[in-house]
Amino acid sequence: SSAASSTFNYTNFNSSTTYNHSSTTSPLSPISTNTNKIKVTDDDGYYIAEPGQYFANGRFKILSILGQGTFGKVIKALDLNSNETVAIKIIRAIPKYREASKIELRILTTLKNADPENLNNCIHLREVLDYENHICIITDLLDISLYEFLQNNKFKPFPGSQIQAITRQLIRSVAFLHDLKLIHTDLKPENILLTSSDFAKFKKNKVLKNPLINVIDFGSAIFNDEYHSELVSTRHYSCLLYTSDAADDMQC
Repeated sequence: SSAASSTFNYTNFNSSTTYNHSSTTSPLSPISTNTNKIKVTDDDGYYIAEPGQYFANGRFKILSILGQGTFGKVIKALDLNSNETVAIKIIRAIPKYREASKIELRILTTLKNADPENLNNCIHLREVLDYENHICIITDLLDISLYEFLQNNKFKPFPGSQIQAITRQLIRSVAFLHDLKLIHTDLKPENILLTSSDFAKFKKNKVLKNPLINVIDFGSAIFNDEYHSELVSTRHYSCLLYTSDAADDMQC
């Protein structure tokens, strides 16, 4: 498989040891223990995160909760080591979700290794940590999705020049994925995030100051030579995925 050479780095907070796992099924070494016996995981496996809390043995300060879904929750946090604001996806402490996250990590690691400078507009993996039985995926902090921006703008269309700019970036991203024999499988406006949603008002419409985007959510991405279900992830956007059998290699 194309992914066989991909590795993940799980940093141990309590030492400088780095665990390298070349397989998505490799067992993870525990990172730390909660010596104060404070409950950090709720009954559904979600990490209990509150703004203002310190996270991962004091390395991060939680600034806000960005969202919560089936696999876990995403927080906005300040990395006190680098003084940079990052996004951290905290996976639920449940075996099936931990295993699923390792599949996504294989993809994200492949993307990072192939494009360390992130020139192809895909979500950029910074680091992976395993804290209190929660796999934590640290990425660059992005802004709202194209869909959310459209929704906030009462679904008024983007200017033609910005449609062209966004399309060029998407074509670059998809071409990059295809070079790596990867299929995203769930490319949609909700999974395309803006780097910044700052806008100017023009004739009562909101116009982005910079239409820079990043493709996110590689949780259902697959390599072309691996099994993939005939079911698409989001039926609303399925029409192009079922044009013909010959179009399989052109799926996004």
